[in-house]
Amino acid sequence: GQCTKAIMAPRLSRKAGVVSGQTGQATPDVLPTPAAQAEPVKVSLYDSPAIKAALDDSARQVVIEAGYEEDHFVSTSKILLGIAAIACALLAQFGPGKFPANWWMVFYCVAAYSVFTVLIYLHALFIEAGAILVCKSRRGTKQGLRMSSKMDRFDDQYTLTLYIGDKGSPGHRSVSTTASVDKFFHGNGYLCETALQPVVEQLLQEFEAKKNS
Repeated sequence: GQCTKAIMAPRLSRKAGVVSGQTGQATPDVLPTPAAQAEPVKVSLYDSPAIKAALDDSARQVVIEAGYEEDHFVSTSKILLGIAAIACALLAQFGPGKFPANWWMVFYCVAAYSVFTVLIYLHALFIEAGAILVCKSRRGTKQGLRMSSKMDRFDDQYTLTLYIGDKGSPGHRSVSTTASVDKFFHGNGYLCETALQPVVEQLLQEFEAKKNS
């Protein structure tokens, strides 16, 4: 079926064009670039976090290829806070002078490290808010689409949620779907993206319909 072909032949981006089942080469209509080619995703079926991460990455790609633009501010700001915290720790450890003569520098570095750690926690709690994808707002909307997922440990049920606005706010809209991961993985651990893609696309259609209602 479609999933088997995706594993046996080199996998191309959904925008890379049609692939010949015999040669694994793209037709002359659209030639694939090296960035468009990717290895099939394989995980251990006993590793729940790896299964969830693979599904999250694939679902994110479907949403982005559907025309939603990712807002990199959320991830970039978190990375910058992390770099600042690491810089404070390195300065306290390897900065000029020797303890206790440089106690004042160590004190300020530890204090700054603590502040950045708290900021990272608040960022994850209130800005990232559990989202695995944050998109920029589209024309006519004040907030962008967000995507979150849930999969309990030792459970085969994967829940994907698309939403906009904070929960409880007047503009909040959300749609969810839950399915067993058996639908998206082969017995040998390969991810079947051709099975996940229509599920995400259907959820996007439901989200757009509910958002505009």
